[in-house]
Amino acid sequence: MARAFPLGAVRFVAHERAEAAARELGGHGRRVSAARDKLDQLAGFRAQYRVQRDSLLVAGVDTARVRDFDAFLGRLDEAIRTQGEELARLEAGFEAARGRWLELRRREQAMDVLAARHDEIEAARVRRLDQKEQDEFAQRTSRALAKVRLG
Repeated sequence: MARAFPLGAVRFVAHERAEAAARELGGHGRRVSAARDKLDQLAGFRAQYRVQRDSLLVAGVDTARVRDFDAFLGRLDEAIRTQGEELARLEAGFEAARGRWLELRRREQAMDVLAARHDEIEAARVRRLDQKEQDEFAQRTSRALAKVRLG
């Protein structure tokens, strides 16, 4: 009978850790995507308000209204800067999580290779034992038949 892989528990833990790291990486990816979408949305708002401001200037609207637009555009610029910093922070977190996942995945794959080698070695050992048992059985049968013939 084949013996169990002696590092089975370690292999299981490696698999569980790699799975947890993959889930964590997925969460980081979703947060990065959401932050990127928000930054794109803010940039879109800024472009729209910039067009509106420029059309007000062409129409000759009073300066107070233009100042209000400029102040709002300034707040949008600040929000864009802040969101860009948040996106950069989240992307760094994503890359760190990706590195952790890659390392844990590499360890998991190494355990899989060791388990496959163990299985191959055990299968060969079991085949040798089976062959030995068959050979011994054949010898006993041959001796028993020889005794019957001679006897």
